[in-house]
Amino acid sequence: MIYRIAAILADIARRSQAEKAESLDAMSTGQAAVTWLISQVPFPFMAQRALPVLPVRDLSASLDFYRRLGFDTREWDEGGYGFATLDGIEIHLEVVPDYSGSKPAAILFVDDADQLAQAWISSGFDVRPPEDKEWGLHEGELIDLDGNIIRFGSPLG
Repeated sequence: MIYRIAAILADIARRSQAEKAESLDAMSTGQAAVTWLISQVPFPFMAQRALPVLPVRDLSASLDFYRRLGFDTREWDEGGYGFATLDGIEIHLEVVPDYSGSKPAAILFVDDADQLAQAWISSGFDVRPPEDKEWGLHEGELIDLDGNIIRFGSPLG
């Protein structure tokens, strides 16, 4: 939204003096300015979901890793890309053979982080057990085969 407001203000700056005066008159008071700016921004969309796309070197090994974590997995028909789903959680995996950037992370919001951690630990995975975090999650962490960080947490209290 802030980028849209900045674009609107930049557009006003490019206008003729008469057009600027008209636009600025519409913004003469604080409340009028807010009302005017909101009227200039299209109705905001409602996000439905977001999902991470994690870089991997070996898609087959990564799909197997996530399958052992309990995810349903499948490879895209065209190859080089895969999907891991667990309940309402979806992670996409993309083959990037020479990836050397910072390690991406995904946060999985779950009902019981301790239960998930114990299930993964019991299956032989190296899991950092959940701890209470100041941002309101009881959060743990697992690192996948490519160093991607998979955080998982449940609400405190």
